[in-house]
Amino acid sequence: MPQLWDDGLTLLAATSPADQLALIVGAGGLLSLVIGIAFVAIARITRRRRAAFAAGAATASAEVVDNQWRNIGYTSEVSLLAFPMLRYPCRTAPSSSS
Repeated sequence: MPQLWDDGLTLLAATSPADQLALIVGAGGLLSLVIGIAFVAIARITRRRRAAFAAGAATASAEVVDNQWRNIGYTSEVSLLAFPMLRYPCRTAPSSSS
């Protein structure tokens, strides 16, 4: 039985090494669980936002007007990557007839 102090808190140094290891492993597992849940929540939010953006972009009509080439990589290993320049038509809000 671990030694208790006057305020009721357990002193970690008074416990056996096996109990200390169990506390550390338990705390690590709980921390891993919390971090995992946070990553899942962030992934769901990102997936929803990406789907909303893709749905809006799929309905937009655009015209490719030019390709711009950029150097990608280190100076010793340069490769070119093309970025299409797009022109979107302006959308106007529907006018309300009153």
